[in-house]
Amino acid sequence: MESKDLSDLLKILKIPRADWDYVLIGDGSATSWGSGLAAGWGCLEIENGTYNRVVHYGGANRGTNVLSELMAYLYPMWEICERDSRRTDHMGFSRVHIITDAENLKNYWNNTYKRKKLKSAWSAVECLSRLGFIIQFHWIPRDSVDANRLCHDLANSARKVLKLPQHISQAVSRRGVESEYDVTPS
Repeated sequence: MESKDLSDLLKILKIPRADWDYVLIGDGSATSWGSGLAAGWGCLEIENGTYNRVVHYGGANRGTNVLSELMAYLYPMWEICERDSRRTDHMGFSRVHIITDAENLKNYWNNTYKRKKLKSAWSAVECLSRLGFIIQFHWIPRDSVDANRLCHDLANSARKVLKLPQHISQAVSRRGVESEYDVTPS
């Protein structure tokens, strides 16, 4: 599916030029809550009209793959919401096309799959819809476009930065205690 530019990708996905305010191309990477491994995500935001691009990335010390895939889009939409609300007195509507390599994410959003897990994360997406986001998910094969490869690399880089056991032990030792269990809440 290698596209030469954004207009090619929009044609392939049947997204009319006048039918979007933002395109978000992203990726997430994680294992599972109990794995002890970090989660990471990355997203390229493209605004229609100006074609300004913003790179978003982040991570958490643990999480699931579906959550990290979802965070790749939640975080940019939260920022878009704040940015747009500062431009006007009210939040208008924003047509957001999410381009993901996680087919299950698209299927969860379209209710093809039942959302049994991560209901709180999905409720955040639904809340954004109630605030005026018109969200459409589109699936592309993994690493099929450069932007997706960039976001895949960002997600994996965020995970590497968050290899926390050594950071936790360093933070704990700076407190002069043996473990996080010796740190008092007060």
